[in-house]
Amino acid sequence: MSTPLHRGLRHVALRVTNLARSRTFYEQLLGMKVVWEPDPDNVYFSSGSDNFALHQIPASELRCVSALDGAIVGSRRRDP
Repeated sequence: MSTPLHRGLRHVALRVTNLARSRTFYEQLLGMKVVWEPDPDNVYFSSGSDNFALHQIPASELRCVSALDGAIVGSRRRDP
């Protein structure tokens, strides 16, 4: 097995149009644990080392959001 090119996700935030369905996916399929739910439109998960946030948006906002509307910070390339 090869060494991964990353050390983890650290923090990822996604805007979703169906928070309940997305939450079920990340909790049940990926085993993420809810660590904070400040209101009905936001939920934060953790795997212990990685943190993940889901933010509810109306479907009408999808046409205003680019495919990658965020940044990758702290990534490091490992040379073989």
